[in-house]
Amino acid sequence: MSFTIDIDIGGTYTDGFFSDGVSATLVKVDTTPHDLTLGFQRCLEGGAARLGLASLSELLGRTDVIRFSTTVCDNLLIQQKGPKLGLMVTAGFEASLYADPGSLFDFLISPEMVAGIEEEIDGEGRVVAAPDAEAVSRKARRLLQSGARMLVISLRNAPLNRSNEQRVKQILDREYPSHYLGHVPVLLSHQISLRREDHRRTTAALLNAYLHKELLLSLAKTEDTLKKLGYVHPLFIVHGNFGAARVARTRAIDTYNSGPAAAHYGAALMAKRLSLPRVLALDVGGTSTEVSVLRDGRPMLTPHRKIGGFSVGGIAPVIASLGAGGGSIARFHNGALTVGPESAGALPGPACYDLGGTRATVTDAFLAAGFLDPDYFMGGDRRLNPGRAIEALGEAAGPAGLPVEQTAALIIRTLVANIAAAVRKSAGPDDPAAYDLFAFGGGGGLTAPLLSEVLGIRRVFTFPFGAVFSAFGSANLEIVHQYEISAPADINFSKGNLLLEDWFQELAARARREFSAEAVAAERIRYQLLLETLTGGGMAAVREYDVSPDQRELPLSPASDQGRPPGVIWLRAAVPIPQFQLSAQPLKQSDASNALKGSRPVYWKDSAAATRIYARALLRPGARIAGPAVVESASTSLAVPEGWSFSLNQFSIGVLERGTP
Repeated sequence: MSFTIDIDIGGTYTDGFFSDGVSATLVKVDTTPHDLTLGFQRCLEGGAARLGLASLSELLGRTDVIRFSTTVCDNLLIQQKGPKLGLMVTAGFEASLYADPGSLFDFLISPEMVAGIEEEIDGEGRVVAAPDAEAVSRKARRLLQSGARMLVISLRNAPLNRSNEQRVKQILDREYPSHYLGHVPVLLSHQISLRREDHRRTTAALLNAYLHKELLLSLAKTEDTLKKLGYVHPLFIVHGNFGAARVARTRAIDTYNSGPAAAHYGAALMAKRLSLPRVLALDVGGTSTEVSVLRDGRPMLTPHRKIGGFSVGGIAPVIASLGAGGGSIARFHNGALTVGPESAGALPGPACYDLGGTRATVTDAFLAAGFLDPDYFMGGDRRLNPGRAIEALGEAAGPAGLPVEQTAALIIRTLVANIAAAVRKSAGPDDPAAYDLFAFGGGGGLTAPLLSEVLGIRRVFTFPFGAVFSAFGSANLEIVHQYEISAPADINFSKGNLLLEDWFQELAARARREFSAEAVAAERIRYQLLLETLTGGGMAAVREYDVSPDQRELPLSPASDQGRPPGVIWLRAAVPIPQFQLSAQPLKQSDASNALKGSRPVYWKDSAAATRIYARALLRPGARIAGPAVVESASTSLAVPEGWSFSLNQFSIGVLERGTP
């Protein structure tokens, strides 16, 4: 039996999804912020132990694929710990950076670290003036003497003709050879993006340079760890575009927000599998909560990707994020309660972890309210300290003078209200009550039912792998190479069809060459064109079309898009690798009494109520439970409010329904 392993490093936990293709084993360990590879290895070791294997080396020897999503880049942007950069632009654009520098000068680059180069590529791609070698060397020396640790070259109209950027790099490579101590890394903007918008391309290149070194060190250490343990296959890195690629095919900006993207890709797969036309996907983690809208099993995409608040262009799923999760810190300020965005993280964590944390968090509130069993948190791997939670809640409630249970209930209500506002915003003009809700992440099962009562949602789906849903989504990703170009000025439409001319053949040929270098046969590659278009309301959107490499015309739809040239075109080339397949089971069990663990008081709204506690591991497809109840698993808990029922469908997916007996 062979395995695939998918590991997602979050702000609080590192999650593992170990699969033989049919069944899955879940692992959840603390993230190790000081060295993410430690948490990565502990997650692997936990998987080997739960699979009953003699050693981690045995597991890796039987593993075909490892996919890995990391928060290195996300953390660097939050902490602002990237290197000092130098930037060379076309002379005359030093102050504007081709548009408006905005916050770039407050964060990524200092004005004095920008140098202008006399050169010109015209709008047709012709070289009007080439960079002068002496001037380039002189200005590079100034940037390096001012502390630059990496140089970014972003010249006007570079996507139309790359020769001037390449010439600058050749000059610098001659002066600072790679084997010299004074060698400086050089990044060319066209290596990151072929967009014609010079400002966005410059921003993307600066961001990639800012994130590159730290990510490279982390990935190199992870690969080295795997090799020492006997893993012989490539490590695949999860990207934010619903794909994965080898380390050598990964740019730093590709990995930004990759964990949430993988989770919402998994949600889209489940929506399609369950034939649900409208779904709100809710991911409640330890540090943050993400919300997305799925229609007909497809996530919404935007062609205006942002990284750390900077607009870089490129396709990204539309995911709203807010600082709300199990580790969110609660405090009263001027008589009002706030929950988040500050988080206790993995260390010291919530007060009830008993690791030194003293401030009240959402997890402390759920524990004090009775939703969590202190002896069965994470399946008993971690015992929670109710005394610490009560102490922290009492300290937080001091100014308000509330009893502990009421403080806990108020914290939970505030969290739910914050998430409800984000869900309403994501749904736009639609009523959230018209949607089904998917709940995942470690806190999704407790939060979503309470959220549904606020929003009027009548059905909630939870998943047996919900606590590690990003890793589950990763387990279904393909190898993806994606290529971006600005639409050619002479792009050709004929009777509503887009003619696939030289630009398409060149992109497809590039994909075949690069996959061939990875020993992938051309016939395994699937192609998709993604076009940036305008909707009827003038908003930018992304439309997806399957294509074949020998295709000559692409029928466009809907009719409103016909004849409208796209602003940007992406070719997505994908190759399948082993994935997890969810299998159906017969619906047999209806009585859930064998899973009943007992009861305890739970503070639901304004008072405590005796609540039945069930073990999810003992429930089988067809089982049904009436609320009020709490369903506990080794990785998460699920609240079933009064007036709701919980059942398992043929895929062992939990279905919460309002008003169903």
